Amino acid sequence: MKKLIELQQERQAEINAQEVLFANVEKETRAFTDEETKTFDGHQVKIDALSSEIVRAEKMEANRKIAVSRQAAPVADPTLNDGEKNEAAKIAKRFSITRALSLAKGGKSLDGIEAEISAIALAENERAGVKTDENASVHIPSFIARADAQTVTEDTAGYGGATVVSQAPIAQSGFTPKLFLQELGATRLAGLTGGDIPLPVFNDYDYTWLSETAAITSQKKAIAGPTLSPNRLGAAVPISNRWLMQSSVGDAMIMAKIGKGYDNALQSAAINGAGTGNTPEGILNNAGTLVSAILTSAGDATWSMMVELQGLIEAANASGSSLAYLMDPGLKAALKTITKDAGSGRFLMEGNMVDGINAFSTSLVPELTGQKALIYGDFSQLFIGEWGAISLVVDPYSRLKENSIEVVVNAHADVAIAQPTAFAVNKFING
Repeated sequence: MKKLIELQQERQAEINAQEVLFANVEKETRAFTDEETKTFDGHQVKIDALSSEIVRAEKMEANRKIAVSRQAAPVADPTLNDGEKNEAAKIAKRFSITRALSLAKGGKSLDGIEAEISAIALAENERAGVKTDENASVHIPSFIARADAQTVTEDTAGYGGATVVSQAPIAQSGFTPKLFLQELGATRLAGLTGGDIPLPVFNDYDYTWLSETAAITSQKKAIAGPTLSPNRLGAAVPISNRWLMQSSVGDAMIMAKIGKGYDNALQSAAINGAGTGNTPEGILNNAGTLVSAILTSAGDATWSMMVELQGLIEAANASGSSLAYLMDPGLKAALKTITKDAGSGRFLMEGNMVDGINAFSTSLVPELTGQKALIYGDFSQLFIGEWGAISLVVDPYSRLKENSIEVVVNAHADVAIAQPTAFAVNKFING
């Protein structure tokens, strides 16, 4: 069966053909000829048939969305009824990545819930237009690996709880941990389909004061902006067979090991990606970001330097609703010990705020030529895109002597800054 969009395009082509016929008759103020009537009616037959197919396709699309949303929805979502919560929780609890990897390393096909989950992930890839790796034996859809969807205490010991002994440590971590950049307001676009996603930026039109009858000069403004592209992101992770046997902690530890690396790769690219090759361009390397004029070489942090970045953003009319500071933990500690002036007793950073604005710290903000970097801006202009599921290829042979398997992980993602002038940076602060 043709895709919904193809059916809609075909119907529109038939309607356009009718429009041409009707326009000619209307222009000549006459009735349809027999041949034109036959042609018009022929288009109408096709339109009616396509409309029926479109209705069926739309219903199928709606049904699929309902099915996916029920599977993907977090268990704690208050908008779900009890039955939907139980359905989502059941799928999340029963999936075991250690069992999936164990089957894969032995060359066996997945079965049970692991096969069902892998099939859902393959469908996610198809919707996203991502070609599935034929060598991959395990596929993980994004929803199944959420930290809030896999527990060991919310069932009756029939699923996850059955593998946990009372004295064992319970490691809690998700396959795709929440990006801390989302807390700053970054826009995350998961489940993208097709190819590139443009992020168009529209420029304002200029108005001119005119005399009563003066002619207006026509103008056009360029619409430009970056594009999110599904770039490949991969890693090879060695996992010991002992981990696979220790089901009490194996699932959580493996998911954390793979998930943390994926998470950090996205966030590092967003902050300091080089923008060369297949690496996205991060805030610190984007030529369009605003830069400090007060501190252009190594120097200590001052109050005027901190608030200067605010002024740069406001002067560019880029101030939005997701303004925040971002720095590394060392700079955060330093700012909490530097006073604003000689007499107030106030510090550059108090609590987790600078001048009443939220401030975040992470070790992913690097030192540049020995100095600290400070970022300020509207993080809603930072976009993170993800296409399809995460594919895992299990290699049971390369590390055989180490009693380990190697899991090769592939995903497709990208980061981009819609409007670089939404960010201002200072790269020369002494730590």
